[in-house]
Amino acid sequence: AFVALKKGSGQAVCWGDSYHGGDCSGVKFGSVTDIYSNKYAFVALKRDHGQAVCWGGILIFSDSGADCSGVDFSNVTHIYSNSHAFVALKKDLG
Repeated sequence: AFVALKKGSGQAVCWGDSYHGGDCSGVKFGSVTDIYSNKYAFVALKRDHGQAVCWGGILIFSDSGADCSGVDFSNVTHIYSNSHAFVALKKDLG
């Protein structure tokens, strides 16, 4: 699947396999600063708000990062991925 963010408008266009992120009709893109992907899912980071929205990753035997509801995205500076997972890098506040 693919996604194109219309920066500043709070909108995006998604296409491709709906099980792997091609359907983003329920995603709110307002304040999104960056979008990251892996083979099966997407993360839309709202860096200024410390929030993110995840979608896709619907597999029978695997969770590929589509559920990020329990993740604290405050102070995240970047997100990295491999084919099945994401990791968020946080700013050092030390």
